[in-house]
Amino acid sequence: MDDYRVTEEAKFEYREQGVTVLRNVISQVWLDRLDAAIERDIVSPGPFYHGYNASDGQGRFHGNWRIWENDPDFANYCQHSVLPGIAQQLFASESVNLL
Repeated sequence: MDDYRVTEEAKFEYREQGVTVLRNVISQVWLDRLDAAIERDIVSPGPFYHGYNASDGQGRFHGNWRIWENDPDFANYCQHSVLPGIAQQLFASESVNLL
Protein backbone atom coordinates (compact mmCIF):
# COMPACT_ATOMS: atom_id res chain seq x y z
CA MET A 1 0.00 0.00 0.00
CA ASP A 2 1.25 3.47 -0.81
CA ASP A 3 2.11 5.56 2.25
CA TYR A 4 0.79 9.08 2.79
CA ARG A 5 0.76 11.04 6.04
CA VAL A 6 -2.18 13.40 6.44
CA THR A 7 -1.11 16.58 8.22
CA GLU A 8 -2.62 17.51 11.57
CA GLU A 9 -3.95 20.67 9.92
CA ALA A 10 -5.80 18.61 7.28
CA LYS A 11 -7.18 16.27 9.96
CA PHE A 12 -8.42 19.24 11.97
CA GLU A 13 -10.01 20.83 8.89
CA TYR A 14 -11.74 17.52 8.09
CA ARG A 15 -13.08 17.20 11.65
CA GLU A 16 -14.30 20.81 11.72
CA GLN A 17 -15.55 21.25 8.13
CA GLY A 18 -16.21 17.68 7.00
CA VAL A 19 -13.87 18.22 4.06
CA THR A 20 -10.22 18.94 3.33
CA VAL A 21 -8.12 19.28 0.19
CA LEU A 22 -5.22 16.87 -0.32
CA ARG A 23 -3.34 17.75 -3.49
CA ASN A 24 -1.10 15.49 -5.57
CA VAL A 25 -1.59 12.37 -3.45
CA ILE A 26 -2.51 10.02 -6.30
CA SER A 27 0.51 8.95 -8.34
CA GLN A 28 0.64 9.11 -12.12
CA VAL A 29 0.97 5.32 -12.18
CA TRP A 30 -2.44 4.98 -10.50
CA LEU A 31 -3.96 7.68 -12.71
CA ASP A 32 -2.78 5.84 -15.83
CA ARG A 33 -4.14 2.50 -14.58
CA LEU A 34 -7.49 4.08 -13.75
CA ASP A 35 -7.64 5.84 -17.10
CA ALA A 36 -7.22 2.48 -18.85
CA ALA A 37 -9.80 0.86 -16.55
CA ILE A 38 -12.34 3.60 -17.27
CA GLU A 39 -11.84 3.21 -21.01
CA ARG A 40 -12.32 -0.59 -20.68
CA ASP A 41 -15.53 -0.03 -18.73
CA ILE A 42 -16.89 2.41 -21.32
CA VAL A 43 -16.28 -0.13 -24.08
CA SER A 44 -17.58 -3.07 -22.04
CA PRO A 45 -19.63 -1.89 -19.03
CA GLY A 46 -19.95 -4.03 -15.93
CA PRO A 47 -23.22 -5.37 -14.52
CA PHE A 48 -24.05 -2.23 -12.53
CA TYR A 49 -23.70 0.22 -15.41
CA HIS A 50 -26.14 3.09 -15.85
CA GLY A 51 -25.81 5.82 -18.42
CA TYR A 52 -27.66 8.70 -19.97
CA ASN A 53 -27.33 10.43 -23.32
CA ALA A 54 -28.09 14.13 -23.63
CA SER A 55 -31.34 14.90 -25.43
CA ASP A 56 -29.46 17.17 -27.84
CA GLY A 57 -26.98 14.40 -28.69
CA GLN A 58 -24.02 16.20 -27.14
CA GLY A 59 -22.39 14.55 -24.16
CA ARG A 60 -23.28 11.55 -22.05
CA PHE A 61 -23.12 10.20 -18.54
CA HIS A 62 -21.50 6.84 -17.80
CA GLY A 63 -21.69 5.41 -14.31
CA ASN A 64 -20.94 2.00 -12.87
CA TRP A 65 -21.69 1.09 -9.27
CA ARG A 66 -19.36 -1.25 -7.40
CA ILE A 67 -16.86 -1.31 -10.27
CA TRP A 68 -14.12 -2.58 -7.93
CA GLU A 69 -15.98 -5.89 -7.76
CA ASN A 70 -15.50 -6.51 -11.49
CA ASP A 71 -12.28 -4.74 -12.47
CA PRO A 72 -8.90 -5.75 -11.00
CA ASP A 73 -7.35 -2.30 -11.45
CA PHE A 74 -10.19 -0.61 -9.58
CA ALA A 75 -10.05 -3.32 -6.90
CA ASN A 76 -6.31 -2.76 -6.44
CA TYR A 77 -6.80 1.00 -6.36
CA CYS A 78 -9.52 0.79 -3.71
CA GLN A 79 -7.54 -1.66 -1.59
CA HIS A 80 -3.85 -0.84 -2.16
CA SER A 81 -3.49 2.82 -3.12
CA VAL A 82 -3.07 5.73 -0.70
CA LEU A 83 -6.85 6.08 -0.31
CA PRO A 84 -7.52 3.46 2.40
CA GLY A 85 -4.71 4.89 4.53
CA ILE A 86 -5.93 8.44 4.03
CA ALA A 87 -9.48 7.46 4.97
CA GLN A 88 -8.20 5.63 8.04
CA GLN A 89 -6.28 8.70 9.16
CA LEU A 90 -9.12 11.15 8.51
CA PHE A 91 -11.68 8.91 10.21
CA ALA A 92 -9.26 8.19 13.09
CA SER A 93 -10.15 4.54 12.59
CA GLU A 94 -8.26 1.28 13.01
CA SER A 95 -9.73 -0.08 9.77
CA VAL A 96 -11.64 0.93 6.65
CA ASN A 97 -14.29 -1.26 5.02
CA LEU A 98 -15.18 -1.04 1.35
CA LEU A 99 -18.88 -1.72 0.85
